[in-house]
Amino acid sequence: MTIPSAETETVRFSVGFEERGAYALSVNGTEVDTLYVTECYVPVDERITVDSRSSNTYTFDLKKRVDVTIRAETRDGVAPTLTVAGPSGTLVDGTTDDSIDGTVTTETAGSHEIRFENDALLPWRSGTWDVRIEICTW
Repeated sequence: MTIPSAETETVRFSVGFEERGAYALSVNGTEVDTLYVTECYVPVDERITVDSRSSNTYTFDLKKRVDVTIRAETRDGVAPTLTVAGPSGTLVDGTTDDSIDGTVTTETAGSHEIRFENDALLPWRSGTWDVRIEICTW
């Protein structure tokens, strides 16, 4: 198919990949984008309650290239503090808000810790959060 200059055409096609990874997309020999083939799973999708001055920790053994998407929404007016740490050190530390919605990409394989902390000083200020963690390897 030939498309004249300054015109557009939508083209649809199917491709299959046998392995996860990053693949360069090219048009007529020119790289235009990168396609990421991933495998995702959700190991955590729950409501947690964390008492004042304590934390809830999840530990995962992750491969080198992993995107970890973390979503947490506060329920009781106590903002969570999020820490994500891996073998190479802390990836995210001290992100505090009424909600957390972000992706962390690991650069080092090994044991990674995702920790939600409640820094409230008042002992009766427990925090209740809906937590969903999605892990995609590529």
